[in-house]
Amino acid sequence: MIGRFYMSSIKVMGYSMYCRDENNSETALLFLHGIPVDHTLWDGVIGAMKSEFRVVAPDFLGFGKSDKPLDIEYNLETYTKMVEELVEELRLESFVIVAMDLGLMVGLNYWVKHPSRVKGLVLFEGLLAGLDVALSSQSFFNRVAMNLMRKETIAGKAFVDQGVQTTKNMIEKGTIRKMPEAENLVKQFTDPKLCEKILLHGVCAHTISNSRKTGELADAAKQYFRALCESDIPKMILYAKPGAAVSAKFVRKFKPRLKNCLWIFVGNGKHYLPFDQPEAIAQAIDRMICEK
Repeated sequence: MIGRFYMSSIKVMGYSMYCRDENNSETALLFLHGIPVDHTLWDGVIGAMKSEFRVVAPDFLGFGKSDKPLDIEYNLETYTKMVEELVEELRLESFVIVAMDLGLMVGLNYWVKHPSRVKGLVLFEGLLAGLDVALSSQSFFNRVAMNLMRKETIAGKAFVDQGVQTTKNMIEKGTIRKMPEAENLVKQFTDPKLCEKILLHGVCAHTISNSRKTGELADAAKQYFRALCESDIPKMILYAKPGAAVSAKFVRKFKPRLKNCLWIFVGNGKHYLPFDQPEAIAQAIDRMICEK
């Protein structure tokens, strides 16, 4: 280890993005969080890792300690641009992406645009395949919920009118352990204008459920799934029981299709696996890096 440092914020797209950045190591890990959480999702995982990595864990704009501008569109390309500028600002030449949920889609979209920068992928609990196929492989409850979210009136009532309560429910129902910290994680969603930007019209349940076959999200998902199937880049897919976005059904269906990929069962957990199984995820990351 050469040194140790923390960075509180950097400029991305003209706004302040908070970023946990520690350990000046040759091996860098870029942790990308999902909705409605922030970089603290990764605290347990980072704390449990045995190997020495450079850890980069930002809050996307709109989340956590980062600025929450209302004059940008929170679509896939905007999030990807956030990562592009973050990578340049921190001078990350190559790194492993660790990502879930929103972060998974953003990370994979970044990867297909900049394949030479990414030397490994650790992925879980996100839409790995084409949207229509990935959604059809989820649980009955998730499929029903996503179908309901296609209606803007229902999605708006849930995520704009009741943003704090809905996001709190997402975290509490998406974990197998009690989540007293959920209250703090969702405080940002008291602003209905921000909720509308991120939770209704951003990369979220409403837009995803209405973009299963056509549109920016559908096209991007098809592209990165083809790349996952064809590329020899080291990959690791983590899954749990019962899981959510990555169910046992999904694993059985897609395990034979991804090249150079380890599929690792991390134990009991739902959607927010870093809250449920931080030690198991840390061990999996250590294993991947050591075997590379």
